Amino acid sequence: MIYDGHIYIHNDPGVAECFELETGKLIWEERLKGSASTGVNWSSVMLADGNCYSITQGGDCFVFKASPRFELVSVNPLGEPSNSSIVPSNGELFIRTHEALWCITRSK
Repeated sequence: MIYDGHIYIHNDPGVAECFELETGKLIWEERLKGSASTGVNWSSVMLADGNCYSITQGGDCFVFKASPRFELVSVNPLGEPSNSSIVPSNGELFIRTHEALWCITRSK
């Protein structure tokens, strides 16, 4: 995902990375650890409100700042596997797991 001159990646072994877009220079990399036994990730990184969202195959949803300084916002275990990416629509986030379709929205 590209945002404000940087590329954000959550790669297969479970490492989030930030690269400078213009030079390709690695700015930071962090292993994302959750409650699921696997950090394997097929999800694309999604941007909303300045945060990056990604979900592992083990079902951990990670939120980290889209910033040249790593900041983990939250880890949200869904309790079941997922091979999907998080999809935004009309202010809501949709997450498909093996058994469910989740809709996350802000309370009003």
